Order: sequence, then structure tokens, then C-alpha cells
Amino acid sequence: NISTGGSYAQLTEQLRDALTKTDSPGILDKYMKQVTKDSINQYAGTLNAIIAEKYGFEWYEYANSLIPTSRPFCIQCRKKRWIHKSEFPQLMKGQIDGVQVPLNPKTEMPEGFDYRTTADTLVIYKGGYECGHQLRPVPADIVPQSAKNKVLNAN
Repeated sequence: NISTGGSYAQLTEQLRDALTKTDSPGILDKYMKQVTKDSINQYAGTLNAIIAEKYGFEWYEYANSLIPTSRPFCIQCRKKRWIHKSEFPQLMKGQIDGVQVPLNPKTEMPEGFDYRTTADTLVIYKGGYECGHQLRPVPADIVPQSAKNKVLNAN
């Protein structure tokens, strides 16, 4: 509007439309849904981290369904299913059972990861923004021996 001579009133109306459009989701609506979804899933992840710490669980199940927009990281973790906490540093590098998932060149983390994600916070943030998966802590005795052997052989 500055370079084209538009008025302040026109700029205000354009911003209002962009934020609150009703015929298609506006910017505010889009981010409100993302922040709400992330808050709920990160709250569940925080509870999972607390449970794992309290009961000394070292194994996790990468749980919940895949959807058309699932990221490569989530697809590979879902295929893997059983994850030991010692594998978290490799997951942060996008390495999952010998498969390298795409990394964001700026963060060098798997595509879509929340910038706050570390090996220590992976249970909370999982596959990143709008990820509906959970790393659920599980007792070692329900993890198949084949999954345990993979971790033992890798270490």
C-alpha cells in the first residue's frame, strides 16, 4: 500500500481479510488450529516423559495412525514402532533403522521438526509441528525380542 498509494483504511481491511477470512481459512485460523493441536499433543508428550522418568521406562512405542500428510520421519518411526531411548540421538539425525529421512538444511533435523526438539525433548515434540503421533513409554517386557536385538546389535 505504501508503494502503490493505498490508504491506511485499505491496508487495515486487507489485513483483516487475511487474518479472518470466512470463505477460506485466514492466517489466524490456520495458526490457531496448529497451535491448539501442538499444545494438546505436546502436553500428552510431557506426560509421557514424566511417566517414563518416574517408572524408569527406556522403551517407547511410536503410536497413532499415519495420514496422507505424515512426514517421512513419522512414516519410518511408525514402521519401526519400538524405539529405545538410546536411539534418540540417531533419530534426531533422521536415521531410522538404516533409512535416512530428509533433513531441513537450516536446522539439520528431520523436516517439520519443532526448533526446540532435542534428543532430550523428542518424547514431547515427536515429528514436529502438527504431529499427532506419540512416543508412549512401555515396559521392556512387552517389546518384541527382535526389536531389542536390533538395539543390542547396533550398540
